[in-house]
Amino acid sequence: MILCFHELGKAVNPYCLPVNDFKKVIESNPEDELHFDDGRKGILALGEDYLKSIAPRSTIFIVPNFVKKMVPEHEKYSDFLDFEDIEKLIKLGFEIGSHSLTHCDLTKTIGYEWKEEIIYSKKWLEDRFQIKVEKFSWPYGRVNHWLQLEAERVYKYCYTLDSIMGIQRKIVLSEIQNP
Repeated sequence: MILCFHELGKAVNPYCLPVNDFKKVIESNPEDELHFDDGRKGILALGEDYLKSIAPRSTIFIVPNFVKKMVPEHEKYSDFLDFEDIEKLIKLGFEIGSHSLTHCDLTKTIGYEWKEEIIYSKKWLEDRFQIKVEKFSWPYGRVNHWLQLEAERVYKYCYTLDSIMGIQRKIVLSEIQNP
């Protein structure tokens, strides 16, 4: 199984899982692959030794515009990894995947916008960090048949949360509800 997380910490948001709860989840699922969507900074709260221990089974899906501090207001409930943070995680053994260029709903893109979102995000990550990017995570889990075919031309694996297409993942949410 693949477990998908978004943020670790204390933010009052169902996508933000307290660190102790995260540790309980992954300790009770020692063989599961771990995915972290959006590239949020809370993962660093785990500490270097712990990060190193989970790195071999972990992928962080990065949104290049978020790294470049181009973040829409609705995503500002917590901070994002910066260049140095990502380089550190790569050195610890984390795999980096793309989560699109801007984190938009790709099923609503027009013309060739999808190309920039899917293809340019991969190229940017590979060029900036000198790595190979083989995984893509659909923003909001939204994908259609045509987009899936296009993404499969450039990525080895494409992941989703609640679509019949792509490799399925189980999202892990906090018990905290939005106020």
